[in-house]
Amino acid sequence: MTVDFTNPGGSSGSLLPQGGPVEDPEKIKSLKTITTVIYALNALSLFVMVGYVLLVAVGIWYIYRIVKGWLRLADNKPMYVD
Repeated sequence: MTVDFTNPGGSSGSLLPQGGPVEDPEKIKSLKTITTVIYALNALSLFVMVGYVLLVAVGIWYIYRIVKGWLRLADNKPMYVD
């Protein structure tokens, strides 16, 4: 069934069947639905990946600030007042 949706036409590798464009409304609706789902999953994965990158960046920043604070404490230097 997936092969039918990904290649609605003949076996020539074209999306058009031997006789012309796809005219079956049910097949066109199925293709549009599958395409919409794929685009939605792609967009969601983009936001998820950006979220993970930001999470890692913020984690590194927290570790940096904690280490820097403990080093200043060990050297008896005052806290930042900015």
